[in-house]
Amino acid sequence: MGHLYSAAAFFNLGEFLAAERNARRFQSLDVGRERPQVHLLLGDILEREHNYSGAAEEKELFLTVVPDAPDANDIQQQIKALQDLDKETRTSTRQ
Repeated sequence: MGHLYSAAAFFNLGEFLAAERNARRFQSLDVGRERPQVHLLLGDILEREHNYSGAAEEKELFLTVVPDAPDANDIQQQIKALQDLDKETRTSTRQ
């Protein structure tokens, strides 16, 4: 559980690489998926790193584990926005 708290703390400090490292470490230890919120946190971290496709994927993983989450509609909207950002980013780098 310490890695999850560290990931959240590093995220709040703007230390996104350290936050991602700790979140991924927690994911590897949480084999029972007892804390699926790590996917939301990792999605937020990846978004800040401009990895929009990775962020959308993590949020989608959260919804596969918790499909009836109270904020599922909001998360779906976030996923759509991230996918749109990813398309825009890929389009602008090709031009």
